[in-house]
Amino acid sequence: MAYQNVIFQRYGKNITINAELSSGQIYLVEHPDGEIAGQTLAVMAGVNTVIEGAVSVDEVVADPNSMTAIASYVSSRGSILQGSILDNLCGFNPELSERALSFSKQLGLYDVLTQLPDGLETKLADMPTIPLSHSSIRLINLCFQLARPTPFLLIDKPEIDLDIDTWPKLAAVLESESSKGRTLALVTHNTVFKQLANQTITVDEAREKQRGASNE
Repeated sequence: MAYQNVIFQRYGKNITINAELSSGQIYLVEHPDGEIAGQTLAVMAGVNTVIEGAVSVDEVVADPNSMTAIASYVSSRGSILQGSILDNLCGFNPELSERALSFSKQLGLYDVLTQLPDGLETKLADMPTIPLSHSSIRLINLCFQLARPTPFLLIDKPEIDLDIDTWPKLAAVLESESSKGRTLALVTHNTVFKQLANQTITVDEAREKQRGASNE
């Protein structure tokens, strides 16, 4: 997978992404300004507008915005859709339920959700307030994106809103996904997650260029 002169604008400046990513690697996207690093991740996931550039996947050139079809992206802000908790876990796609529930158990979320009066069938739209902590909402978002059968997973600040005890659980899941050939890209300053990365993509604002470099 390669990003070729993918340009996006932030704070009135053009930032160019030129990076090659390999299957099964975990990349750390870095910039002194966390907002720019986060925007870079969103652009790589195909969810933010770009000025120009292309992405090649298996040597097939595509529009950067088409990455949404093969990338799972978790922003730093959790969101809950309407419907039941299970609907949100699987993104309203019953075929993903088994995988999403498996991840929820690995992350310690399943026991929390099943303690609710209606368990996984709790209808969020019927309640005046959502009976879930920020941590649970974040984990639901993570479980859904993890469950999607995509080869590329991008997470902005994986540690945010999560209990400290959950960090190593999520780190273990991410490491497992990488070992199965999934490519990961993270934006984080958290040591638990930074140490997972074996490659770094640094946004060089001065040169308006992004390059990949090995940590090894």
